[in-house]
Amino acid sequence: MKWKSLIILVLGVILISSCNNRTVIYYSGSNDEKWKDYSIGIAIKDGDEIIKYENNPVLVNGELYDYTMAKDSFVLEIGDRLFMYYSGHNSVDCHTIDLAESNDGVNWIKYEGNPIMKGDGYGWDAKQVCRPSIYDTKKNGDKRYRMLYTGQSELGIWSIGYAYSANGYEWISSEEPVISIENSDEWDNTIITSPSNIVKRSNLYHVYYSGYNPKYGWQIGLVTFEDFEGEYIKSEYNPVLSPRKDAKQTILNILSSDTFEIKDSEVFNNGELVFICDKESKGFELNRIYDNREGIIVLEKDLKMEYSAGSTIRSWMNRSVAWCDVRYNNKWEMLFTAFQALYEDTGKDRRIVSYAYSDDGINWVIDYAKSPYIPYEEIEGSWDELMISDGRIAELDNKLVKVIQLITNPNLEVKLLVFKNCNLHQIKLVNYTRF
Repeated sequence: MKWKSLIILVLGVILISSCNNRTVIYYSGSNDEKWKDYSIGIAIKDGDEIIKYENNPVLVNGELYDYTMAKDSFVLEIGDRLFMYYSGHNSVDCHTIDLAESNDGVNWIKYEGNPIMKGDGYGWDAKQVCRPSIYDTKKNGDKRYRMLYTGQSELGIWSIGYAYSANGYEWISSEEPVISIENSDEWDNTIITSPSNIVKRSNLYHVYYSGYNPKYGWQIGLVTFEDFEGEYIKSEYNPVLSPRKDAKQTILNILSSDTFEIKDSEVFNNGELVFICDKESKGFELNRIYDNREGIIVLEKDLKMEYSAGSTIRSWMNRSVAWCDVRYNNKWEMLFTAFQALYEDTGKDRRIVSYAYSDDGINWVIDYAKSPYIPYEEIEGSWDELMISDGRIAELDNKLVKVIQLITNPNLEVKLLVFKNCNLHQIKLVNYTRF
């Protein structure tokens, strides 16, 4: 059977060298209706296909500091290790920033010194801290690693602050927040939270954040700055991404299992994800618009339930958008979470990682075909059945970390999982000849 080993070895060498265009995305998932019991998993991008890692989740909650949640992960290389910074949530409803380490991106060990950051009892982040985003300056020294993170004061005010570290373990925080509700516009004058990854173009840093006002829900804004310890300037065009508040209608007549009549079909777009919510039972399902014209909506799939006139159809991003990851590679790309669309009709929530792109980082276009970006399947009993959120691409250098899985099944199907250059790659070899 030596020939099998030889084929697998040669194939592995070829494929390792060709995985530069793949990426790995860490995301938060939960099957709890109350937004608790979050863990962290991996989704693999291979070309246009997004595949969830078959052994998800890779980091689960359960310690005292992350008893109810382990979520909002941010992964990057420090030295010869991978560091995952994440938000822990304990049993007394308090967030901390925690750390896990790995050699391969899949098998993670929680740091014995967790939490690495927590509310210290005074100042702008006295009560709790969460949602870290780290920037590696590549310059050794006391401030090589820079962090933006969310904190809450004893008065309940949420803001974004700054910290720095020489080694990724010990952090020194700013005495004041760098992005706050002071001088905010109406849309973000209640809560400011969740800095995105930090993008540097020329001498200007870009970071996106989530802002909240009860009237408008959650929206996404942009801040730029030249120095982490300097002035942070909110864009005059904020918010740069908003929910589709007008994308909802009452169903007037059910015409068939996939077609119904509404008053104004122009509020929807072909390909848009929608929730259909029954007026009587409060049951609902997720579908996609195949066609809409002259008050008629045709869905991509037949409805699973029976619906009555007076039921509701609304966009999956009808109420809130937040928690984004942004990249620039000839164009701007954003992963964001759409959520709370079901609140008004059912009081429940579903969270879906979605995709948008932009030429200038300000005017964003929703890509309906690529949303949900991470497959949202509602497989009964799965760890991420109800909530998929906080998608973030791993921050890795040009280094082969490890071949983390090589499995041969009884049908001689080979799966190769490679973690390289921010890339986690899954391939199949089938139908080769026995000698």
